[in-house]
Amino acid sequence: MAPLVAVKVFSTTMFRDREALGARVTEWLAAHPELKLLDRDVRQSSDEKFHCLTITLFLSGNPDAYLAEPLLPVARSSAPRPVTPR
Repeated sequence: MAPLVAVKVFSTTMFRDREALGARVTEWLAAHPELKLLDRDVRQSSDEKFHCLTITLFLSGNPDAYLAEPLLPVARSSAPRPVTPR
């Protein structure tokens, strides 16, 4: 499997925007052929007043073509990170 290099999130609470969100995601993907879709997650959440639709894309490829600054490699450590009490 190709490595994960980027995550793109589309989210809205407005009814008209929710109806058009799929088309917006499709347009964005078409405008970024340098990225390949690895997976996606679609969630709907609600409270008494609002309904939120969120589409999260997990991408591989070359994100430098659409980012203002290239991604920097993340240093990975096998040691657990300390938990800071709040």
